Amino acid sequence: MKTVLKGLLLTAAGCAAIAVAGCAKWQEISLRYVPDSAAQAATKFFPAKVAVAAARWDSRDGAVGHVFEANGSRLAKLRIGQPGQQIAQVVAQAFQAAGLQPVAVGAVAPGDKPPPGIDFLAITEIDELTCEKSFQSTPGSGAFRLKARVRLKITVLGPRRAPFTGEGLGGFDEEPPGADPATSKPEIAEPADAVSIALSRAIRSVLDQPAIAHALPHRTAVPFERSRH
Repeated sequence: MKTVLKGLLLTAAGCAAIAVAGCAKWQEISLRYVPDSAAQAATKFFPAKVAVAAARWDSRDGAVGHVFEANGSRLAKLRIGQPGQQIAQVVAQAFQAAGLQPVAVGAVAPGDKPPPGIDFLAITEIDELTCEKSFQSTPGSGAFRLKARVRLKITVLGPRRAPFTGEGLGGFDEEPPGADPATSKPEIAEPADAVSIALSRAIRSVLDQPAIAHALPHRTAVPFERSRH
């Protein structure tokens, strides 16, 4: 009897240790493009066809971070299913919002060129993609901290144009200045939304770089002329 009881106690202790260490379930993240309502991106480019390749990311399981309980234990592990395709879809949506005509083409090999009938090829490489949600310790408050960060490179290849590679950075960590972490409940609550916002911002930061005008057909603003009357 003592042996059985001891075994049960050891088992319970082991389960508790696993829980504290963070034996957590996977939570899948679905990405989407989140437009910037203040940006007038649709006038940036002429509607050239751009093949958007599946993104390159050195991640075997698509893991991006965790959701933590108030006591520090892991509630869930965050990951992106088929990240290459999902990220490419967001890139394509951002390109479309900027006036281009994106076409998904899947994975491409180094040195590949745009497919026949398509003007340009865009290849995205993810250098960093992380997300963390942490519940706060105040009982019953439901307060949490949510943040995400994305660093990437987008390379554009096209005929008779020099290759362009732009680095982009986007983040989400919008806790109001001076907010009390114990009671703060940000408007954005889901990790998928935080990552989508950070990724969208990173892509737009590349499209906003002046040097990209040498790689993609960029609309040039017409100088304002004063009336002579």
